[in-house]
Amino acid sequence: MYVIINMNNRGDLMYYNPEDNIKTVFIGKKYRITVLTPRLVRLEYSEDGKFVDENTELVVSRSFGIPEITSKEDNNFLEIKSKYFFLSYEKEKKFGNKKLSIKAEGTDNYWYYGSPEVKNLPGAGISIEDFDGKVKLKKGLYSFGGISSIDDSENLIYDSLTNTFIPRKSKGIDIYVFIYNKDFNLCLNDYFTLTGYPPLIPRYALGNWWCKDEEYSQEKIIQDINEFKSNQIPLSVLILDNKWRKKITDKKNNDYYLGYTFDYNLISNPKKMIDDIHSAGIRLGLAIRPQDEITNLEENYNLLKDNISNVSDKIKYDANSSEFLNVFYNKFIKSLEDLGTDFFFIDYLPTEKNINKLFMMKHYQFSQVQNKRPMLLARNALIAGHRYPVLYSGRTNVKFENLKIIPYYNISSTNIGISWWSHDIGGYYGGIEESENYVRAVQLGVFSPILRFHAGPGKYVKREPWRWDIKTYTIVKEYLNLRNKLVPYLYTEAYKYSNQGIPLIIPLYYKYQEAYDDLHYKNEYYFGTELFVSPLYDKQESIMNRTIHRFYMPDGIWYDFITGKKYPGGRKYISFYKIEDYPVFAKAGAIVPLSNIDGINNPNQLEIQVFPGRSNSYNMYEDDGYTNSYLDDNYLLSSIDYTCGDNNCSVIVKPISGKKGIVPDYRDYKIVFRNMKSPDSVVVHSKDVEVKSNNYAKNNDFIVEVKKVDPLNQLTVTCRGKDLEIEAMRLINDDIDSILMDLPIDTSIKELISRIMFTDDYDVNKKRIEIRKLKRYGVESIYIKLFLRLLEYINQI
Repeated sequence: MYVIINMNNRGDLMYYNPEDNIKTVFIGKKYRITVLTPRLVRLEYSEDGKFVDENTELVVSRSFGIPEITSKEDNNFLEIKSKYFFLSYEKEKKFGNKKLSIKAEGTDNYWYYGSPEVKNLPGAGISIEDFDGKVKLKKGLYSFGGISSIDDSENLIYDSLTNTFIPRKSKGIDIYVFIYNKDFNLCLNDYFTLTGYPPLIPRYALGNWWCKDEEYSQEKIIQDINEFKSNQIPLSVLILDNKWRKKITDKKNNDYYLGYTFDYNLISNPKKMIDDIHSAGIRLGLAIRPQDEITNLEENYNLLKDNISNVSDKIKYDANSSEFLNVFYNKFIKSLEDLGTDFFFIDYLPTEKNINKLFMMKHYQFSQVQNKRPMLLARNALIAGHRYPVLYSGRTNVKFENLKIIPYYNISSTNIGISWWSHDIGGYYGGIEESENYVRAVQLGVFSPILRFHAGPGKYVKREPWRWDIKTYTIVKEYLNLRNKLVPYLYTEAYKYSNQGIPLIIPLYYKYQEAYDDLHYKNEYYFGTELFVSPLYDKQESIMNRTIHRFYMPDGIWYDFITGKKYPGGRKYISFYKIEDYPVFAKAGAIVPLSNIDGINNPNQLEIQVFPGRSNSYNMYEDDGYTNSYLDDNYLLSSIDYTCGDNNCSVIVKPISGKKGIVPDYRDYKIVFRNMKSPDSVVVHSKDVEVKSNNYAKNNDFIVEVKKVDPLNQLTVTCRGKDLEIEAMRLINDDIDSILMDLPIDTSIKELISRIMFTDDYDVNKKRIEIRKLKRYGVESIYIKLFLRLLEYINQI
């Protein structure tokens, strides 16, 4: 007799022969326990003894191979043991605390059905629409106890013939328990194998997005695109919000918008408009808002009516009808895709009662995309949210407090394997338009998964950088260009997420659990493998015009990504950030590939920044960025090897796998050795031939430029000299001296203040006395109080 063991990726049943002594499925009259991996167990209980072998809304594969386990059982009890867990069950009893338990090996942590899982951290929610200070999040997989579960009991069964979902035939318990101790990466690998790995998003999605809820005319769209271009601000994605659609006035004189029909008074030639947008190197998303009924006022209504049986002048959006969904997406939505629409923004705000309708919309929309890489923008449907990127966090109010919730939301989502959240930069509506909020929101957006402006209607809603004062405009422009330059790095990290299940954002508390309970540090995160971010969400101190920021630097050596200042890790810091500065750090030996062009194409000029401290290697991923041809090995993976020593440094760039034709035939390289003085010699080889280079020092960096190199040849840059690294150690005295420099105090008095603050001749108490005496020199009390506070900061370091 052969027994079902699991399903492969196609959903086909797989079997094992008991005579082979490989038993991972334990079946009774009312229970079935399946060990999928040494860390993952499926628990099923049904009074009628019927179990589910089909895929579900959550589960797409149960094919994991044969795990290493041992088991012991008799007529009454079952015990199963692996490297990670010990399971004990009293057979045929309904799962409960005293009937079934799982212990994490090497710990005192237990799990049982109904366990409150108090050490489990929250994951993602539906959205932060109209955020009022309280965040609604669902349970995540990450647990300080190393055990978590996910319940599949209520989820529908997948019908592969119709690509829809149907109810289960019987009710029961169907739950998956993950026992991973401290290795959450292994948990995520199991979870993604079970539920589907995150898809690779299009390359253009990592650039700058623009969306404003206005009645955009065809001319205004092109005008805005040209405005971005003339201001030298890159733009990758344009979304037309709800008002691209035809407006209807009903019998009660109420206005509403159709769901899918262009307003030809505004956009007379949609095909030409979309072609013009594409010619500018920009991709287009259209907002659609699926209604309960689709009326005969829609332009392509007959495409539905002629292909659906028993319809009237109103067709209900039926997420449970395979007939409706097939016609709706293959004909009705496809008519908009045929015009050149790149993706859709499903602007549907569900309640928890009808959340499954949103899931159906997203699943069917995603699965019907052909001849290009699928992507959509929509709120989280709570089931396998990582499978349908990009997630939209909803319309938020314009307020500074949002800066704290956004990194927390992104970080928490990693606890359930989600990376691709998209937030309204600076807020969508209401509030006060403040420069500081706008700048800090943009800076956070640059170092977030997706950077998307989304503004409500009204001439006083300012999201366009050029509508602000010159200082704000200059800072925002610089950061938006930095985001664009980061695309090669971000796209490589996106590939790792899709291919290896490594999230783009990894919370600091994964490595330092105590950080979760400290408000200063719980929102810090690794941004890919090379960078670390400590978000700013406090307003500037008005006297010093700085944000006082406390942060923890992880073990190792770190460098400020912009200034190159050096920070020894494993300790806490206090810094004072000007509005133009943001706390982003590169690890010792970090390798960060940057682009010089828009975020859609593979660059013909590649900048590679390398940081001192240790040797490192980074594999940069490239493909066409738009189609699924990468699944047929149409990609290029290039290794960037950095060797760092006291007296020599080298960078080697070479292809290691993939095909020709992915990147330009020739590429200019700019190798930036951060914090390195000019070496005695620089030698550059392309393949085995020495080539010319342009070498120069800039600030604390040394730069090597090489023109027209075949990217399929190995490029080697070798620098030799003595004590090459520049020790740009970060000192708090430098921060405070910078504050003193900017204060409106008599210059001669500043010299006296500097001597008091930084002298080693006085102890702290003596310094306090001398600072208070500054009043006799005419120094205002507000500044005396400031210096006393700064003195305390120095004393804390």
